[in-house]
Amino acid sequence: MSKDNRWKQRFEKYSEAFAELEKSLLIAHPDFAQQAGIVKLFELSFELAWKVQKDYLDGQGYLEIRTPRTVIQTSVQSGILEENEAYEWLDALESRNALTHTYSEELAKEEQNKIRNTFYPILKIFTDTWKQKL
Repeated sequence: MSKDNRWKQRFEKYSEAFAELEKSLLIAHPDFAQQAGIVKLFELSFELAWKVQKDYLDGQGYLEIRTPRTVIQTSVQSGILEENEAYEWLDALESRNALTHTYSEELAKEEQNKIRNTFYPILKIFTDTWKQKL
């Protein structure tokens, strides 16, 4: 598989995860298990989204970027993301890290508001933008 196509394959996996996240966010009052599912679907969607960008940047010759933070920074430098979007992506990264390494029902409830109101919209924009690149 060429580097130019790797991002396309990863985007397909991302799209599947994002579609499940969208469905889960339709639950108005999620119970504990549903909240945990929303959190995990966000984590998976975010992980795949930054890796799509990394794979795309690799294909463009940016071979030294390896972490989500450097991918986001390089995405701004290369014009993939606007600077104001990068702040939201970095906030999503911090939330993903907090949720991945520490789980509490209270934290999950707090972060769900961010997932619904901030992170879902940036992932939706990402989805729509990258569909056009296919």
